[in-house]
Amino acid sequence: MGLGILCFLAGGAFGAASAGVWLAAGAAQQVIVVLLAAIAVGAIGFLCYSRRAHRVQTRLQRIIERDRYTGFYNLTKFEQAGQALVETRSREETARMAVVVVRVTQPSILTATYGKEALITLFRRMGQRLVEAPWTVLAGTRTNAAGAVCLTHPLEEAALREMLSRLLGENEYLQVGHMRVRVTLEAGVCYLGATAMRVETALNNAGLAAQGAQPLRFFNSALQRETLLMSRMESLQQAALDRREFHIWYQPKYDLVTRRCVGAEALVRWESAELGFLPPGRFIHLFERNGFISQLDFYNLRHVMEFQRDCREKGLPVLPISVNQSRFHMKEKGYLARMRSLVDRFGTEGIELELTETAFGFESEALQRHSLEVVNALHAMGFAIDMDDFGSGYSDLSLLNQLPLDVMKIDRSLLLASESSQRMRTVLGRMVELGHALGMRVICEGIETEEQEALLRAVGCEYGQGFLYGQPMQRADFEAFLRAHA
Repeated sequence: MGLGILCFLAGGAFGAASAGVWLAAGAAQQVIVVLLAAIAVGAIGFLCYSRRAHRVQTRLQRIIERDRYTGFYNLTKFEQAGQALVETRSREETARMAVVVVRVTQPSILTATYGKEALITLFRRMGQRLVEAPWTVLAGTRTNAAGAVCLTHPLEEAALREMLSRLLGENEYLQVGHMRVRVTLEAGVCYLGATAMRVETALNNAGLAAQGAQPLRFFNSALQRETLLMSRMESLQQAALDRREFHIWYQPKYDLVTRRCVGAEALVRWESAELGFLPPGRFIHLFERNGFISQLDFYNLRHVMEFQRDCREKGLPVLPISVNQSRFHMKEKGYLARMRSLVDRFGTEGIELELTETAFGFESEALQRHSLEVVNALHAMGFAIDMDDFGSGYSDLSLLNQLPLDVMKIDRSLLLASESSQRMRTVLGRMVELGHALGMRVICEGIETEEQEALLRAVGCEYGQGFLYGQPMQRADFEAFLRAHA
């Protein structure tokens, strides 16, 4: 019996142990299930997060690489992708591959008149045509800069010129609502050449060629030399001003009847220590683009004012001298205050400010109104106001009503046209009459022959300027000229 009890007790203990093991195994299974479920949930969550992160990354990548308005490659991506493509080609192929830049000449006028959507529509269309064109490898747009770019397959210049001319012609007009609007485009081209020029460099060169291309120009060695010169001038401009390398020359104006000197125009020349003698046609446009023209104009005006002061002190006649003022000043902050400071120091006796019509050709009415206010303020300070290059193209006659003009300066192109055309001679005569009727002195520039002088006298023009009477001369020579001819 004792043995049975022992067996019973042993069996019970074994059963209890077995039950404990079973219960422990069940708990372990539950833990495993929970862990597996957690892992599955985590995996699903990670997958969702990865997909969402991928979509965000893709969206960011698109923002980084694409023009926000057209969806085509932007400039940065175009350069990267273009360079990668070029590096896969042979040297023979890349020599005849080219980068092309197409741009709108006056985008601000287009957007101000028809809205930015007109510009976006234009470059969406142009970008699509470049992408689809069989002669392009890669294309992109830069809507904010009003331009499109492409990298071409190897092509000869004549074939590429023909294709680009066709592209410009196809995009010359834009449909805006019910209107068909003409868009002026220009294109620049730069071949990668035998040296396999980098796409970034070719892009810059093509952009330079596009400026003023009218409508298509290929970058070449001459343009490259010009570009290097522009860069050199820009690097030297401030030092040149500090070293007083800019000099004022004076070209006399004269009475067509008495042949006496009645004034002069101040013309700037650059005597560069590094570059030699430079006429204004070499640097004025550059300074207008980069804004340095503001400093140069004040420098010139101050020197002319000092010259007039010295004439008074020497007993020389103080005749009117006209000084050019860039359209840049019409938008320049603090311009009138600086002019007032000069007036307070030197006065305005014998000082005329010479403006062109382009000074008022801004893209918004607000800027145009501001320009008119600036000119009226200058006139109120005592400056005489000259309208330069009148009749050189489209002349806005409303300016004659809005501006306090003292002098009408007729452009030489009208004089030349009048020599061979009776109709243009009639136009010239009516223009002179108009100037006189509005109380202005009328002067014609560019007189080189006695026949031209006689023609001007016949139509009633009173004053002239040109090589027939006197070429631009340095200060000392002009002082001597004044003593002899004033």
